[in-house]
Amino acid sequence: MKRKLMLFVLLMVTGLFAIGQTVQITGVVTSSEDGLSVPGVTVKVQGTTIGTVTDYSGAYSIQVPAGSVALEFTFIGMESQVVAIGGRTKIDIVLKPDLVVMDEVVVVGYGTAKKVGTVVGSLTQVSSEQIKEKPVANVFDGLQGKVAGLQVFTSSGEPSEIASIRLHGTGSLSGGSTPLYVLDGIPIDAGTMLSLNANDFESVTILKDASATSIYGTRAANGVVYITTKKGKIDTKGV
Repeated sequence: MKRKLMLFVLLMVTGLFAIGQTVQITGVVTSSEDGLSVPGVTVKVQGTTIGTVTDYSGAYSIQVPAGSVALEFTFIGMESQVVAIGGRTKIDIVLKPDLVVMDEVVVVGYGTAKKVGTVVGSLTQVSSEQIKEKPVANVFDGLQGKVAGLQVFTSSGEPSEIASIRLHGTGSLSGGSTPLYVLDGIPIDAGTMLSLNANDFESVTILKDASATSIYGTRAANGVVYITTKKGKIDTKGV
């Protein structure tokens, strides 16, 4: 009976010792691009909080509990890898760069080089088709009723008369209230607007709030009227 009890105790102690046993795994992490070592790579035992990082030479050393299955290798800008241990004590890893394909990004103010739907801010775009709907002498009258909050005042019906446009009402008694006019990225004055043919406009974009007008500075305090003209096209029929 005593022999059986001693055997049982011995088996229990051996089992606990085996559970608490760890294995040291070492290795070097390099880059597939240039073959150089990669410092700062996080090496972690999968499913645990046990981990370490590679040193300046890309080398690492980690104590892995017995029975662990795999190691995880992670680094910013490179693809993560999960490698099975398989009883090995030395595991060298080659990390590949994590390539992210991005769409073409164009940083502009406002105009044809951006999508209006992606702009964060208050703006309204009036197309050339909408301007054509109203047979008017100048583009100012064509915008009347097309943009919420836009007021167009004319003292007479003369076509050469410069209309007064207000986007935010009259904000100052002594300062001006005229918005900034921009033609294909170039600021112009209201008089130049009258000399332009509204049929040559592709669209007219009205920028209202601070986020939309901030790129133009204090000149845009009363809003911005951005005009995009029509461009030549290829492979089209007609005159």
